[in-house]
Amino acid sequence: VEGMLYACGDPHRPGHLYFCRPDQPDHWSASGNVEVCAPSEELMNGGVFGVQPFFFSRRSFYPIYPGLTAAGSVNVTPSHCKRGLWAKWAFAAGPGGVYFMAEDGIFITAGGPEEWISRDIDPLFRGETRHGYLPIDKDARTLLRMTIWENKLFFQYQDSDGQIQCL
Repeated sequence: VEGMLYACGDPHRPGHLYFCRPDQPDHWSASGNVEVCAPSEELMNGGVFGVQPFFFSRRSFYPIYPGLTAAGSVNVTPSHCKRGLWAKWAFAAGPGGVYFMAEDGIFITAGGPEEWISRDIDPLFRGETRHGYLPIDKDARTLLRMTIWENKLFFQYQDSDGQIQCL
């Protein structure tokens, strides 16, 4: 976006967002970073919704605004979405917003307050069986995934019996 790439996931600076120089994806200067959140909050992953880049932390959603104050600069502001991403791959940008899994359910946000959309499968997040599906194994974070296909949201998880499920 605006000729810049973004990155997070530094184990030594987990709250920092990194960015390259505009139109120079192979040049990442020492000053090309900004502390978005406390290290304990940890930036998890990000993407683009429409033309708006964003990042999730464990506790919040952050839109990124490139170059508002100077070329090659980045501004990050907290949004009204006050839930964060539970697992690094448990989100997808699609029609109407960004869908994501928090600890207590699946939500959608377009930068504003999150909307809860997983009411029908809510017991799975609380350790209960629902519609014949066993509960989500929240410790298997690398197996929690979301994708959008033909305008439908798909959620993959490992259940409490070790089986992969897709809803």
